[in-house]
Amino acid sequence: MNWLIKKFRNSLARKIVFQMLMAGTLLSLGATAIQIYISYQKDLVDVVDEIENANQSFRSSFEQALWDFNFTQVEVLLDGVSANSNIGYLLIEAATGEYWIRGAFNAESMISKTYDLMHVEGDATDKIGKFTVGVTFENAKNRAWSHFITLLFSNLVKAAIASIVMLLLFGKLVSVHLRQIANHVAEDSWMTAANPLSLKRKMNRSPDDLDAIVSALNEAKSNYIASYNKLENEISMRRATELRLEKQTVALKKSSLRLQIANQEQAEFTYAISHDLKSPTNTVRMINDELTEAYSDQLGEDGRELLDMSQKTIVRMGDMIEYVLHYSTAVNKEMCLASIDLNQLLVDIQLDLRGEIKKSAAIITVGNLPVIVGDVTQIRLLFQNVISNAIKFCEPGVPPEVGIQLCDDCAPDEVKFSIRDNGIGIAPEDRVSVFSLFNKLHSHDHYPGSGIGLALCQRIANNHNGSINFRDHASNDTIIDIVLAA
Repeated sequence: MNWLIKKFRNSLARKIVFQMLMAGTLLSLGATAIQIYISYQKDLVDVVDEIENANQSFRSSFEQALWDFNFTQVEVLLDGVSANSNIGYLLIEAATGEYWIRGAFNAESMISKTYDLMHVEGDATDKIGKFTVGVTFENAKNRAWSHFITLLFSNLVKAAIASIVMLLLFGKLVSVHLRQIANHVAEDSWMTAANPLSLKRKMNRSPDDLDAIVSALNEAKSNYIASYNKLENEISMRRATELRLEKQTVALKKSSLRLQIANQEQAEFTYAISHDLKSPTNTVRMINDELTEAYSDQLGEDGRELLDMSQKTIVRMGDMIEYVLHYSTAVNKEMCLASIDLNQLLVDIQLDLRGEIKKSAAIITVGNLPVIVGDVTQIRLLFQNVISNAIKFCEPGVPPEVGIQLCDDCAPDEVKFSIRDNGIGIAPEDRVSVFSLFNKLHSHDHYPGSGIGLALCQRIANNHNGSINFRDHASNDTIIDIVLAA
C-alpha cells in the first residue's frame, strides 16, 4: 500500500479516486442505513407478532392446566414459551390468586399484551385467570447493528478494492499521458514548428478527451507561430514607422522653431516699422494743419480740397498704423492672465464708445455675464472692436441695436457669447475671408476702417484657446459667436 501512496502522491488520480471513495462511502453508508432501517422495521413487526403466536400456541394449554390445577404443567408451559428469545416477560395469574412469572417487564424496551384465560363447558363460560406476554426489541436492535456493521464493512472493502483498481487504471490510461503533456509543454522549444505533441497510445482506438487536448495544443502551437510571425512583422513595420516619425518629428520641431523665430522677428519688425511710422505721420499731419491754418486763403478752392484729402489720408494712415501696432502686440506680447468681470468691462467699453453711441443713437443691451480669466487688454480690444463694428455697419437712418449675452450651448471647459446687431449683415461667402488682414468689404467713403479689426479679434480669440465666427441663422440680424476657454 505504501508504494501505491508514494506513486500517486499529489497526483490528479489520487485526488479523483479519493473523492470517488468518499462519495462511494457516503452513498454506501446511506444505502446501508436505509436497507437496515427497512429490515429493522420488518423485524419489529415480526417481534410484535410473537405475542399473538404465543397466545395462539399456548393459551389453550394454560387454560387446561389451570382448570385441572396442574401447576407443574403451568411451569413447564412457561418454560416452553420463554424459550423464544424475543419474549422477555411472561405472567400467569390464576383466579384463585396463584401467579407465575418469567423475566422482568421493562416499559422502555418492551411491549406486552394480556389475554383472559377461560373455561368453556356447555353453555357456561368461566374466567379462570389471565395470560400476559411481553416481547423485547433488544434482540432486533442487536441484529440490526450487527447487520449494519457487516454490510458497511463489506461495502468499504469493495469500495477500497475498486478505488485501488481505478487508481491503477487511471494512472496507466490518463496520468502517464498527462505527465507527458506537461513535460512537453514545459520544454523551451515546445512552441516551435518542429516536434508536435504525440502520445504513446494504441493507434486502433476511438478518439477521446486526451486526443482532444493534444489536438488543441498542437493547433494552439500552430496558431501561436502564425500570430508570432505576424506580430514580429508588425513590430518591424512599426519600428520603421516610428523611426520615420521620429525623423519627421525632429524636422517638424526644427521647422516650428524656425517658424516661431520668423513670426517673432516679423512681429518685432512690424511693431518697429509701425512705431517708427507714427512719428513722421504725426509730423505730416501737423504740417498739414499748419498749412491749412496759414495758407488756406492763398491756395484757392482746389488747393484746399487737395490739402483736405491729404489730411484725411494721413489720418487714415495713422489709424492703420495704430491698428497694426495693436495686432503686432496681440501676436508678440506674452499674455498677462487675470480675473475679468465682463459686466464691468462692458460698462467701461460703453463709456469709451459713448461718442459713437450718442452719434448713432445706438441701443446696447448686455445680459448677465460671468467672470473669466484672460488678458484684460486683449479681451477689451476684442469686445470693443466687435461692438464698434456693430455700431458702424448699420443701415442709414436706422439706430443700431446691439445685444450681448451668454450662451449655454458650449463645452464644459468653455464660455460662449453671442453679439447680435441689426446692421447691414455680411454675405455667407465673405464670413471667412473677412477675418483676414486688410480685407475690407466696403469702400472707405461709405464705411471707414483699416480692415484689421476682425483679424485682431480672431488673433485674440486664438490666444485664449477660443474662436470667433459668424453664425448661420434665418433672421436678418448679424450674430457673431465668441468662444473662449473657461
